Amino acid sequence: MRHALRAVFSSLPTRAAGLFIIVILTVAVTGETLAPHDPLAQDLDSALAAPGGSHWLGTDYLGRDTLSRLVAGTRETILSAVAMTALGALLGVLPGIASALLGRWSAFAALRTVDALLTLPTVIFAVAVGGLFSNGPAALVIAIGFLMAPRFFRIVRAEALGFSRTQYVESAALLGASRWWIIRRHVGRKVLPTIAVTTSITLGGAVFTSSSLNFIGLGSQPPAPTWGGMLAVTTSHLWEDPLAPLWPGLIIVLTIWSFHTLADGLREGLDARNPRNARNPRHSRPSPSRTATPSPVTSPALPEQVGTGPGSLLVGLTTTGPDPASPADGPADQAGPSGPATADVPDTGALDSDVLDSDVPDSDVPDTNLPDTDITDADTPGADTADSTGVRNVADIPDDPSFQEGSGAVLLRVTDLWVTAPTHTATGHHGDTATGHRGGVVRAVSFTLGRGEALGLVGESGSGKTLTCRALLGALPEGCAVSGGTIVFDGQDVTALTEKQWRPLRGARIGTVFQDPASYLNPSLTVGRQLTEVLRRHGGLGRQEARQRALELLSAVEIRDPAKVARQIPSRLSGGMQQRVMLAVAVSCEPDLLVADEPTTALDVRTQAEVLALLAALRARLNMSLLFVTHDLDIVAGVCDRIAVFHRGRIVETGPADEIVHRPSHPYTRSLVAAASAGAVPAASPGSAQEVPVVRV
Repeated sequence: MRHALRAVFSSLPTRAAGLFIIVILTVAVTGETLAPHDPLAQDLDSALAAPGGSHWLGTDYLGRDTLSRLVAGTRETILSAVAMTALGALLGVLPGIASALLGRWSAFAALRTVDALLTLPTVIFAVAVGGLFSNGPAALVIAIGFLMAPRFFRIVRAEALGFSRTQYVESAALLGASRWWIIRRHVGRKVLPTIAVTTSITLGGAVFTSSSLNFIGLGSQPPAPTWGGMLAVTTSHLWEDPLAPLWPGLIIVLTIWSFHTLADGLREGLDARNPRNARNPRHSRPSPSRTATPSPVTSPALPEQVGTGPGSLLVGLTTTGPDPASPADGPADQAGPSGPATADVPDTGALDSDVLDSDVPDSDVPDTNLPDTDITDADTPGADTADSTGVRNVADIPDDPSFQEGSGAVLLRVTDLWVTAPTHTATGHHGDTATGHRGGVVRAVSFTLGRGEALGLVGESGSGKTLTCRALLGALPEGCAVSGGTIVFDGQDVTALTEKQWRPLRGARIGTVFQDPASYLNPSLTVGRQLTEVLRRHGGLGRQEARQRALELLSAVEIRDPAKVARQIPSRLSGGMQQRVMLAVAVSCEPDLLVADEPTTALDVRTQAEVLALLAALRARLNMSLLFVTHDLDIVAGVCDRIAVFHRGRIVETGPADEIVHRPSHPYTRSLVAAASAGAVPAASPGSAQEVPVVRV
């Protein structure tokens, strides 16, 4: 708090403005008690007296002391401005935040209401309200406060929209948090600086509006002193006393300047000095200072169980090789490129690696010299059915023979899943005319996942892996939708669940780990706070019990000194430690299924091995099923029991990991295996639109 105040009041104008506001607020609270004279007492013999003697600022046309009237009028003017601003903030802030997270129609209704309010002229509306109800200060406060709400709504909504689309808000939703919980914990506190700046600016405007209305005779009536009323009276006596309007006009100008200068100080100070500001690049994780060397990590021995219930994970997972990460490692432990080294590829204007690592429509990725891999009878041995376009129905591809109908071992069954996007037809994917699906980005995907089993989804960027995972999490991007097929989780069809119906499943029964832990952890909350939130919501634990379980979870993912890490914010941790924290959050409620979408992509080779060893140990301890998404065949072969290979929105091959890696049957799978074996990506074919690597290994 001390550092924040020091940052806000770092400049001389801001300190002067803050001091003036403190004086004005003190005078407003104390009222007439500080006035040297009775503000209503008249002395016609001293009318329009010049400043001096007992009247420091002179007197008005009735001989009333000007300074006393300014002091007495401060209460009416300032309190009216504060009340107007408070009412505007009350009516605008919460709806502004909520509209960023509620449905499209709710946001549409709120925006149209705000647009209508913005068309109302302030003074005319205030006059109408005053004439309809009363001409007192209360009517004006309600009228002006009502018209100030759109300002707060628009500004706060714009800020909240930016934060509502962040990945840590998505992570909170995937952990089962309700919208109001997200508003209160993750979005509301992030827009507080914006609210503070807007409030300060609006207070200055409210002082001007209140004084203007008093100037034209609205609000408090004479002889009650107000700044605007005093200014109106003095304009009638400019000939006798040209300096009379100076004092009320000067106090109005100084007050407005002070509030606006304070707003500038708040904006600059909070942006420059707040270490929890997610948008401040100065506080982003520094680049690595060294790259860790690979070190073998053996499968950890299963430790003993500690406690029961949510968070009762094992403590002291044992590994060989590198020591567990500790806070002392700091950001320097974050390593560079992950996975095996990629062979040199000629510079042909390739896309950035971030683009290649994201699931984009595969029409945006140029074809290389990989063979044409549309699934046909000729491509797939043993195929016996095909649709009218010659594409084999993937539902006919057999699953692992270890899964037999009626065995009761199946946790997740995806059957003939179609995911469509309205704009995807423009990219060249027109769906399947035989089945009637248009714009399919995931097409006829079917697979089965057993309890305690690990299934790897492998394929190039844009092949549909991530969208398939998001479909089974009920978290498809806006515009995408499941247009066919079923997703059955533990006997329950979750294909068409509402957001409210998803909440008991997310976090408690389905955990998620993503590629970039720094983006999926809230930068404003400590690690311990983010862990205890999940435990208290899903586990029903008390505050102290949740804190203890959070420390156990951090120990379970091999973080040394968990108490220290729990008090830190994510930006103070290295990339490997952030991923461990994400794992702790994901398994905090001992889910049945963990969806890991590229969890090791941003990590160095040593940290990759440690995270994979943790996944194996946690999976064995909890009998947890694992759905592992990656581009790296080497990784998936060592982690998963079975592999499903994606290409162009379809599964082209599925089977045991050893068989897929060593005896692939589909040409596309053979291409991936060959590329991984060679340590390089197949070169782009001559004459392609853009010669870029497609598969990162």
